[in-house]
Amino acid sequence: MNDLYSIDFSYNMLTGPIPSGEVFQAAYKAYVGNAAGLCGDAIGLLSCGSSPSAERSHKNHTTLLIAITIPVVGCSLMLVTIALACRRQRTRTSEVAETENHSFVWDTGLKFKLTDVMEAIDNFNEAYCIGRGSFGVVYKAELPSGQVLAVKRHHFSAESDIQERNVRSILNEIQILLGVRHRNIVKLHGACTKKGVMYMVYDYVERGSLRDALYSVFEALTFDWAMRVKVIHGLAHALAYLHNDCSPNIFHRDISINNVLLDSDFEPKVSDFGTAKLLTHDASTWTAIVGSYGYIAPELAYMTKFTDKCDVYSFGVVTLEVMMGMHPG
Repeated sequence: MNDLYSIDFSYNMLTGPIPSGEVFQAAYKAYVGNAAGLCGDAIGLLSCGSSPSAERSHKNHTTLLIAITIPVVGCSLMLVTIALACRRQRTRTSEVAETENHSFVWDTGLKFKLTDVMEAIDNFNEAYCIGRGSFGVVYKAELPSGQVLAVKRHHFSAESDIQERNVRSILNEIQILLGVRHRNIVKLHGACTKKGVMYMVYDYVERGSLRDALYSVFEALTFDWAMRVKVIHGLAHALAYLHNDCSPNIFHRDISINNVLLDSDFEPKVSDFGTAKLLTHDASTWTAIVGSYGYIAPELAYMTKFTDKCDVYSFGVVTLEVMMGMHPG
């Protein structure tokens, strides 16, 4: 075979390995048209160690490996994701638990926190005090964003019947008030109880109470008839909303000229949703008389339940007082 320099085995359906001679391995297109089992080191042929069946077996092995690896990796990633989520949830739960120790309720849609409000009034510095009452102190908080808030700080007296069992009832009622949305009702943003003190955060209303407008010499001069009608009209809308459009219906229980505030345009804003009563009534009964003297419906002396009609009676007294410029009683 030393003198052989050209071969052609094409289209003979040959199988098996080709000879190892140089002329057999260097031939090009000499094996076209043969069986798939023909193998060797010549150009165009499969290596004898890589028969079609072996190649198919290798492909099947690779496919099986991929089919096993992808689910395993996917499951591993899922387990890691679940573990991280559980860890974050445990962190959030601990934060919520710490908050609940202070009996905290807050509007989650706000862009500020209670800590921001406390910083704005320098942790209840007297310089920010704008009013005092029988149930606490009011502070004015101006946030860096320009929003102005009123912070009411109520102290529980040692004789108060507000115990731990009643705090949850109070905050449940406050939770309902967080959902109130009306132009004639002061917006409550949240509340917190801690160590015998309740903090409540509202929008700040510029002109103060309706009492100031009626009985302050300067304010009374500018409080004309059109403004008085506007106040009565807005107060009626607020009560109609509370009694009919809220679910559950809300009874204010303390409509008076002290609890109606006026903004810069003399638009009325109902405030103090029975806060004084929330802080003093026994949660187990509703028989106690609630409200401000001079505005309380007379039927409360013998009724066992406060109704919307009690609010309407108080509204009538306020309406007469606004019209007359003095209390009708």
